[in-house]
Amino acid sequence: MKTLEKSGGAYSDSVTERQHEKTFLKMDWGNYLVLDKDRQEIKLIDKNNATQLTISIRSEGLSLQINANEININAVNRLNFYGKEVNIEASDAIRIKTDGDLIHEIGNDSTATIGGTNNNKAQSHMITAELGNVEIKANDDVRLDGERVLFNCE
Repeated sequence: MKTLEKSGGAYSDSVTERQHEKTFLKMDWGNYLVLDKDRQEIKLIDKNNATQLTISIRSEGLSLQINANEININAVNRLNFYGKEVNIEASDAIRIKTDGDLIHEIGNDSTATIGGTNNNKAQSHMITAELGNVEIKANDDVRLDGERVLFNCE
């Protein structure tokens, strides 16, 4: 059986007999597809020996890890993400854009912590507390600027 042997941090095409069984397929551009039967993993290794893709098969289910320069997913009708917990993180920016509506449906509390200024701009704003108070707290002044400021009016 041909195995992908890691020697000094680099993969080579050596043929070995080892307890840990790996099978590899050399691909174009110096990439390797590695099947690790003992770990139940499939990996795509690039020419610099960096792991680009790992598919792990575990008793609790499938695990997928992608390390890529860019990932694009296109769905004609619908794209769904489901999980007990979903995390999205970016070092520079996150943009959400739609030509339609953006709907937030939150079953419990919502918290936004913003290190800078929070700007909301719309044709109109509505804040409704169906049960309880609407509280505005400022460390400095609270300014209301409007054509007319109405209190206790329906």
